[in-house]
Amino acid sequence: RIRVGFVSTYFYSHSIGRITHGPIRDLPRDRFEVFVFAIAPQTDAMQRSIEADAEHYRPLPDEVAAAREAIEAARLDALIFADIGMHPTTYFLAMHRLAPVQVALWGHPETTGLDTIDYFFTAAGVETEGADSHYTERLVRPKSFFLGGFQRPARAMPLSREALGLPLQSTVYACLQPAFKIHPDMDAAFAGIFERDPKAHLLLLEGRPSWAHRLRQRFARSIPGHQHRMHWLPTLPHARFMATLACADVSLDPLYFGGGNSSCEALAQGIPLVTLPGTHAYGRLSLALCQEMNELRGIASSVDDYVDRAVDLANHAERHAMRQDIAERATVLFDRRDISLALGEFLASAVAAIA
Repeated sequence: RIRVGFVSTYFYSHSIGRITHGPIRDLPRDRFEVFVFAIAPQTDAMQRSIEADAEHYRPLPDEVAAAREAIEAARLDALIFADIGMHPTTYFLAMHRLAPVQVALWGHPETTGLDTIDYFFTAAGVETEGADSHYTERLVRPKSFFLGGFQRPARAMPLSREALGLPLQSTVYACLQPAFKIHPDMDAAFAGIFERDPKAHLLLLEGRPSWAHRLRQRFARSIPGHQHRMHWLPTLPHARFMATLACADVSLDPLYFGGGNSSCEALAQGIPLVTLPGTHAYGRLSLALCQEMNELRGIASSVDDYVDRAVDLANHAERHAMRQDIAERATVLFDRRDISLALGEFLASAVAAIA
Protein backbone atom coordinates (compact mmCIF):
# COMPACT_ATOMS: atom_id res chain seq x y z
CA ARG A 1 0.00 0.00 0.00
CA ILE A 2 1.00 3.61 -0.56
CA ARG A 3 2.19 5.19 2.68
CA VAL A 4 0.56 8.63 3.03
CA GLY A 5 1.07 11.08 5.88
CA PHE A 6 -0.97 14.13 6.93
CA VAL A 7 0.63 16.83 9.06
CA SER A 8 -0.79 19.88 10.88
CA THR A 9 -0.85 21.72 14.18
CA TYR A 10 -4.67 21.91 13.97
CA PHE A 11 -5.92 18.33 14.10
CA TYR A 12 -8.59 19.07 16.70
CA SER A 13 -11.87 21.09 16.78
CA HIS A 14 -10.51 23.71 14.44
CA SER A 15 -11.49 24.50 10.86
CA ILE A 16 -8.46 22.52 9.62
CA GLY A 17 -9.36 19.48 11.70
CA ARG A 18 -12.94 19.56 10.42
CA ILE A 19 -12.02 19.77 6.73
CA THR A 20 -9.10 17.29 6.87
CA HIS A 21 -10.81 14.59 8.91
CA GLY A 22 -12.71 13.34 5.85
CA PRO A 23 -9.67 12.63 3.63
CA ILE A 24 -7.84 11.03 6.58
CA ARG A 25 -10.81 8.75 7.18
CA ASP A 26 -11.87 8.08 3.60
CA LEU A 27 -8.69 7.26 1.67
CA PRO A 28 -9.32 3.63 0.64
CA ARG A 29 -7.38 1.38 3.01
CA ASP A 30 -6.88 -1.33 0.43
CA ARG A 31 -4.58 1.11 -1.40
CA PHE A 32 -3.31 3.48 1.30
CA GLU A 33 -1.68 3.22 4.71
CA VAL A 34 -2.48 6.46 6.55
CA PHE A 35 -0.26 8.26 9.05
CA VAL A 36 -1.27 11.38 10.97
CA PHE A 37 1.39 13.64 12.47
CA ALA A 38 -0.35 15.90 14.98
CA ILE A 39 1.97 18.64 16.18
CA ALA A 40 1.21 19.86 19.73
CA PRO A 41 -2.26 18.27 19.61
CA GLN A 42 -5.15 19.45 21.75
CA THR A 43 -7.44 16.73 23.08
CA ASP A 44 -11.12 17.03 22.20
CA ALA A 45 -13.82 15.10 20.30
CA MET A 46 -12.44 15.95 16.85
CA GLN A 47 -8.90 15.02 17.85
CA ARG A 48 -10.14 11.67 19.15
CA SER A 49 -12.01 11.01 15.90
CA ILE A 50 -8.95 11.80 13.80
CA GLU A 51 -6.80 9.56 15.99
CA ALA A 52 -9.32 6.72 15.69
CA ASP A 53 -9.49 7.03 11.90
CA ALA A 54 -5.73 7.07 11.34
CA GLU A 55 -3.88 3.77 11.22
CA HIS A 56 -0.83 5.46 12.71
CA TYR A 57 -1.32 8.54 14.89
CA ARG A 58 1.84 10.33 16.00
CA PRO A 59 1.56 13.22 18.49
CA LEU A 60 4.67 15.37 18.05
CA PRO A 61 6.23 18.30 19.88
CA ASP A 62 6.00 21.79 18.43
CA GLU A 63 9.61 21.65 17.30
CA VAL A 64 10.83 21.36 13.73
CA ALA A 65 13.78 18.99 14.21
CA ALA A 66 11.83 16.44 16.27
CA ALA A 67 8.84 16.54 13.90
CA ARG A 68 11.10 16.18 10.89
CA GLU A 69 12.84 13.15 12.40
CA ALA A 70 9.52 11.42 13.18
CA ILE A 71 8.11 12.02 9.71
CA GLU A 72 11.29 10.83 7.97
CA ALA A 73 11.24 7.67 10.08
CA ALA A 74 7.84 6.73 8.64
CA ARG A 75 9.40 6.36 5.16
CA LEU A 76 6.36 7.83 3.44
CA ASP A 77 5.56 7.75 -0.25
CA ALA A 78 3.60 11.00 -0.01
CA LEU A 79 3.21 13.72 2.62
CA ILE A 80 0.21 16.04 2.72
CA PHE A 81 0.44 19.40 4.47
CA ALA A 82 -3.04 20.47 5.52
CA ASP A 83 -2.43 24.21 5.93
CA ILE A 84 1.00 25.56 4.99
CA GLY A 85 1.21 29.19 6.05
CA MET A 86 -0.99 29.04 9.12
CA HIS A 87 1.68 28.00 11.62
CA PRO A 88 5.47 28.52 11.66
CA THR A 89 6.37 24.92 12.52
CA THR A 90 4.61 23.35 9.56
CA TYR A 91 5.88 26.11 7.27
CA PHE A 92 9.47 25.34 8.18
CA LEU A 93 8.80 21.59 7.94
CA ALA A 94 7.56 22.15 4.41
CA MET A 95 10.96 23.53 3.45
CA HIS A 96 12.38 20.00 3.82
CA ARG A 97 12.04 17.04 1.49
CA LEU A 98 10.35 14.51 3.79
CA ALA A 99 8.68 12.32 1.14
CA PRO A 100 9.11 11.78 -2.61
CA VAL A 101 5.72 13.44 -3.23
CA GLN A 102 4.75 16.49 -1.16
CA VAL A 103 1.32 18.08 -1.45
CA ALA A 104 -0.36 21.18 -0.01
CA LEU A 105 -4.09 21.06 0.66
CA TRP A 106 -6.34 24.11 0.58
CA GLY A 107 -6.64 24.47 4.37
CA HIS A 108 -4.66 27.65 3.76
CA PRO A 109 -5.77 28.42 0.18
CA GLU A 110 -2.64 30.18 -1.01
CA THR A 111 0.50 29.07 -2.80
CA THR A 112 3.38 28.16 -0.50
CA GLY A 113 6.11 29.57 -2.72
CA LEU A 114 8.27 26.57 -1.78
CA ASP A 115 10.10 24.42 -4.31
CA THR A 116 9.84 21.46 -1.93
CA ILE A 117 6.04 21.33 -2.41
CA ASP A 118 5.26 19.55 -5.65
CA TYR A 119 1.49 19.92 -5.90
CA PHE A 120 -1.34 22.10 -4.64
CA PHE A 121 -4.59 20.12 -4.41
CA THR A 122 -7.88 22.03 -4.56
CA ALA A 123 -10.86 21.56 -6.90
CA ALA A 124 -12.14 23.06 -10.12
CA GLY A 125 -15.02 24.84 -8.41
CA VAL A 126 -12.78 27.17 -6.41
CA GLU A 127 -10.27 28.03 -9.13
CA THR A 128 -10.47 30.33 -12.13
CA GLU A 129 -9.46 29.23 -15.61
CA GLY A 130 -6.05 30.89 -15.34
CA ALA A 131 -5.35 29.82 -11.77
CA ASP A 132 -2.17 27.88 -12.63
CA SER A 133 -0.32 31.21 -12.62
CA HIS A 134 -1.34 31.76 -8.98
CA TYR A 135 0.77 28.83 -7.73
CA THR A 136 4.42 27.86 -7.67
CA GLU A 137 3.25 24.27 -7.23
CA ARG A 138 1.61 22.18 -9.94
CA LEU A 139 -2.09 22.84 -9.48
CA VAL A 140 -4.38 19.81 -9.18
CA ARG A 141 -8.09 20.66 -9.46
CA PRO A 142 -10.39 17.67 -9.92
CA LYS A 143 -14.01 18.31 -10.82
CA SER A 144 -15.12 16.86 -7.49
CA PHE A 145 -16.72 19.09 -4.86
CA PHE A 146 -13.87 20.57 -2.83
CA LEU A 147 -15.16 19.84 0.68
CA GLY A 148 -14.59 16.31 1.90
CA GLY A 149 -16.33 14.63 4.81
CA PHE A 150 -17.34 17.82 6.63
CA GLN A 151 -20.07 16.83 9.08
CA ARG A 152 -23.25 18.85 9.08
CA PRO A 153 -23.57 20.94 12.25
CA ALA A 154 -26.80 20.63 14.21
CA ARG A 155 -29.37 23.39 13.89
CA ALA A 156 -28.73 25.84 16.71
CA MET A 157 -31.30 27.63 18.83
CA PRO A 158 -30.82 31.31 17.90
CA LEU A 159 -29.87 33.75 20.60
CA SER A 160 -32.40 36.51 21.12
CA ARG A 161 -31.66 40.07 20.15
CA GLU A 162 -31.88 41.02 23.82
CA ALA A 163 -29.16 38.48 24.66
CA LEU A 164 -26.89 40.16 22.13
CA GLY A 165 -27.76 43.70 23.23
CA LEU A 166 -29.53 44.49 19.96
CA PRO A 167 -32.77 46.43 19.40
CA LEU A 168 -35.78 44.13 19.13
CA GLN A 169 -36.67 45.29 15.61
CA SER A 170 -33.11 45.31 14.28
CA THR A 171 -31.99 43.58 11.08
CA VAL A 172 -28.92 41.53 11.96
CA TYR A 173 -25.96 41.27 9.57
CA ALA A 174 -23.20 38.90 10.70
CA CYS A 175 -19.60 39.11 9.54
CA LEU A 176 -18.19 36.70 12.11
CA GLN A 177 -14.70 36.43 10.64
CA PRO A 178 -11.18 37.03 11.96
CA ALA A 179 -10.29 40.71 11.83
CA PHE A 180 -7.41 40.10 9.40
CA LYS A 181 -9.97 39.18 6.72
CA ILE A 182 -11.73 42.57 6.83
CA HIS A 183 -10.05 44.37 3.93
CA PRO A 184 -10.49 48.19 3.80
CA ASP A 185 -12.64 47.78 0.67
CA MET A 186 -15.19 46.00 2.88
CA ASP A 187 -15.90 49.29 4.65
CA ALA A 188 -17.84 50.55 1.63
CA ALA A 189 -20.10 47.49 1.80
CA PHE A 190 -20.78 48.02 5.51
CA ALA A 191 -21.46 51.72 4.92
CA GLY A 192 -23.84 50.93 2.07
CA ILE A 193 -25.80 48.47 4.21
CA PHE A 194 -26.17 51.03 7.01
CA GLU A 195 -27.35 53.65 4.50
CA ARG A 196 -29.87 51.38 2.79
CA ASP A 197 -31.22 49.66 5.91
CA PRO A 198 -31.94 52.01 8.85
CA LYS A 199 -32.56 48.99 11.10
CA ALA A 200 -29.21 47.34 10.25
CA HIS A 201 -26.92 46.20 13.05
CA LEU A 202 -23.63 44.42 12.36
CA LEU A 203 -22.02 41.61 14.38
CA LEU A 204 -18.23 41.41 14.29
CA LEU A 205 -15.66 39.26 16.07
CA GLU A 206 -13.18 41.08 18.26
CA GLY A 207 -10.49 38.37 18.25
CA ARG A 208 -7.16 39.88 19.15
CA PRO A 209 -7.73 43.19 20.95
CA SER A 210 -5.02 44.94 18.94
CA TRP A 211 -6.68 43.97 15.65
CA ALA A 212 -10.12 45.07 16.82
CA HIS A 213 -8.67 48.36 18.05
CA ARG A 214 -7.21 49.08 14.61
CA LEU A 215 -10.48 48.18 12.92
CA ARG A 216 -12.45 50.45 15.24
CA GLN A 217 -10.11 53.31 14.42
CA ARG A 218 -10.47 52.62 10.70
CA PHE A 219 -14.27 52.36 10.85
CA ALA A 220 -14.46 55.65 12.77
CA ARG A 221 -12.85 57.29 9.73
CA SER A 222 -14.49 55.31 6.93
CA ILE A 223 -17.99 54.76 8.37
CA PRO A 224 -18.50 57.75 10.71
CA GLY A 225 -21.67 57.95 12.75
CA HIS A 226 -22.46 54.23 12.73
CA GLN A 227 -20.26 52.86 15.51
CA HIS A 228 -23.30 52.27 17.75
CA ARG A 229 -24.62 49.82 15.13
CA MET A 230 -21.44 47.72 15.12
CA HIS A 231 -21.32 45.10 17.88
CA TRP A 232 -18.04 43.45 18.80
CA LEU A 233 -18.17 39.94 20.20
CA PRO A 234 -15.38 38.20 22.13
CA THR A 235 -13.96 34.85 21.07
CA LEU A 236 -16.86 32.44 21.42
CA PRO A 237 -17.10 28.73 22.27
CA HIS A 238 -18.37 26.91 19.21
CA ALA A 239 -21.90 26.33 20.55
CA ARG A 240 -22.24 30.02 21.40
CA PHE A 241 -20.84 30.96 17.99
CA MET A 242 -23.47 28.82 16.27
CA ALA A 243 -26.30 30.27 18.38
CA THR A 244 -25.08 33.77 17.56
CA LEU A 245 -24.80 32.99 13.86
CA ALA A 246 -28.31 31.50 13.88
CA CYS A 247 -29.71 34.82 15.08
CA ALA A 248 -28.49 36.63 11.93
CA ASP A 249 -30.73 37.59 9.02
CA VAL A 250 -27.83 37.34 6.59
CA SER A 251 -24.16 36.31 6.71
CA LEU A 252 -21.63 38.60 5.02
CA ASP A 253 -18.64 37.01 3.31
CA PRO A 254 -15.58 39.32 3.47
CA LEU A 255 -14.26 40.62 0.19
CA TYR A 256 -11.19 38.89 -1.28
CA PHE A 257 -10.69 36.39 1.60
CA GLY A 258 -14.02 34.77 2.34
CA GLY A 259 -15.25 32.14 4.72
CA GLY A 260 -15.01 28.38 4.41
CA ASN A 261 -16.16 26.61 7.57
CA SER A 262 -18.20 29.61 8.66
CA SER A 263 -19.99 29.75 5.30
CA CYS A 264 -20.89 26.05 5.60
CA GLU A 265 -22.18 26.66 9.11
CA ALA A 266 -24.30 29.63 8.02
CA LEU A 267 -25.85 27.73 5.11
CA ALA A 268 -26.53 24.71 7.32
CA GLN A 269 -28.53 27.00 9.61
CA GLY A 270 -30.48 28.28 6.61
CA ILE A 271 -28.93 31.73 6.77
CA PRO A 272 -28.58 33.44 3.38
CA LEU A 273 -24.98 34.15 2.46
CA VAL A 274 -23.76 37.09 0.39
CA THR A 275 -20.41 36.84 -1.36
CA LEU A 276 -18.49 38.73 -4.03
CA PRO A 277 -16.22 36.10 -5.65
CA GLY A 278 -12.56 37.02 -5.94
CA THR A 279 -9.85 36.07 -8.41
CA HIS A 280 -8.09 33.52 -6.16
CA ALA A 281 -9.25 30.42 -4.31
CA TYR A 282 -9.31 32.15 -0.92
CA GLY A 283 -12.04 34.45 -2.25
CA ARG A 284 -14.07 31.76 -4.02
CA LEU A 285 -14.85 29.11 -1.40
CA SER A 286 -18.30 30.54 -0.64
CA LEU A 287 -19.03 30.78 -4.36
CA ALA A 288 -18.29 27.06 -4.74
CA LEU A 289 -20.55 26.20 -1.81
CA CYS A 290 -23.45 28.25 -3.19
CA GLN A 291 -23.05 26.83 -6.67
CA GLU A 292 -22.95 23.26 -5.36
CA MET A 293 -26.32 23.71 -3.64
CA ASN A 294 -27.72 25.95 -6.41
CA GLU A 295 -28.22 28.89 -4.04
CA LEU A 296 -27.33 31.82 -6.29
CA ARG A 297 -29.29 34.68 -4.69
CA GLY A 298 -26.32 35.93 -2.69
CA ILE A 299 -23.62 35.84 -5.40
CA ALA A 300 -22.78 39.47 -6.19
CA SER A 301 -21.05 41.03 -9.19
CA SER A 302 -19.88 44.29 -7.55
CA VAL A 303 -19.77 45.99 -4.16
CA ASP A 304 -23.00 47.88 -4.94
CA ASP A 305 -24.66 44.61 -5.96
CA TYR A 306 -23.31 43.02 -2.77
CA VAL A 307 -25.04 45.72 -0.69
CA ASP A 308 -28.31 45.39 -2.62
CA ARG A 309 -28.39 41.61 -2.25
CA ALA A 310 -27.51 41.73 1.45
CA VAL A 311 -30.28 44.20 2.27
CA ASP A 312 -32.85 42.45 0.08
CA LEU A 313 -32.12 39.02 1.56
CA ALA A 314 -32.03 40.30 5.15
CA ASN A 315 -35.45 41.91 4.68
CA HIS A 316 -36.99 39.16 2.55
CA ALA A 317 -40.76 39.02 2.96
CA GLU A 318 -40.70 35.22 3.28
CA ARG A 319 -37.61 34.88 5.44
CA HIS A 320 -38.74 31.77 7.30
CA ALA A 321 -39.54 29.85 4.11
CA MET A 322 -36.30 31.03 2.50
CA ARG A 323 -34.25 29.87 5.46
CA GLN A 324 -35.96 26.49 5.45
CA ASP A 325 -35.23 26.12 1.74
CA ILE A 326 -31.55 27.03 2.17
CA ALA A 327 -31.14 24.61 5.09
CA GLU A 328 -32.67 21.76 3.09
CA ARG A 329 -30.54 22.37 0.00
CA ALA A 330 -27.40 22.69 2.13
CA THR A 331 -27.61 18.93 2.75
CA VAL A 332 -25.52 18.35 -0.39
CA LEU A 333 -22.52 20.08 1.19
CA PHE A 334 -21.93 17.58 3.97
CA ASP A 335 -20.62 14.06 4.54
CA ARG A 336 -19.17 13.78 1.04
CA ARG A 337 -16.46 11.33 -0.02
CA ASP A 338 -15.88 12.41 -3.62
CA ILE A 339 -12.92 14.75 -3.03
CA SER A 340 -11.26 12.13 -0.79
CA LEU A 341 -11.55 9.54 -3.53
CA ALA A 342 -10.21 12.06 -6.07
CA LEU A 343 -7.28 12.72 -3.74
CA GLY A 344 -6.61 8.97 -3.64
CA GLU A 345 -6.59 8.70 -7.44
CA PHE A 346 -4.23 11.65 -7.69
CA LEU A 347 -1.85 10.30 -5.03
CA ALA A 348 -1.69 6.90 -6.69
CA SER A 349 -0.75 8.45 -10.03
CA ALA A 350 1.73 10.93 -8.53
CA VAL A 351 3.56 8.20 -6.59
CA ALA A 352 3.57 5.86 -9.60
CA ALA A 353 5.06 8.60 -11.77
CA ILE A 354 8.25 8.74 -9.70
CA ALA A 355 8.55 5.03 -8.92
